[in-house]
Amino acid sequence: MNMLASTRIAIGWIALAALIVVGCDRFRMADGSGSDDPHYSEQQFDELVAKSPLTLIKFGAPWCGPCRMLDEELPNVTGDVEIVSINVDNNPELSARYRISGIPHMVMFRDGKKIDERTGYYSADEISQWASGFSHSGDATL
Repeated sequence: MNMLASTRIAIGWIALAALIVVGCDRFRMADGSGSDDPHYSEQQFDELVAKSPLTLIKFGAPWCGPCRMLDEELPNVTGDVEIVSINVDNNPELSARYRISGIPHMVMFRDGKKIDERTGYYSADEISQWASGFSHSGDATL
């Protein structure tokens, strides 16, 4: 391969990378800052997790593919668990408070206290099994 061909390939890869980055930023701004994703104060959040005996908080973002896949699973979770989605872009204080470094990230609360957490995509059945271990007492495994 000659120098000119190598240069063209390199420029092509750089252009593709730039397109991906610009596309992701545009997608994030369009979907991540909407009014459908409320901002919660720490007090509002504490009240939210305290009002239900078992609460699952899903931290994610609209621009995150695995988060969107998880969002499709959450309505199918069975059991007595309240599920709330938090947009990390609109709630940076909560993300920092719970040290969210990867999304999707789920945090399980019982009576307002954090009892477990998971990062990544899980099916509705896996989440239901995880939550069922906390409905009475003891630890759940996945």
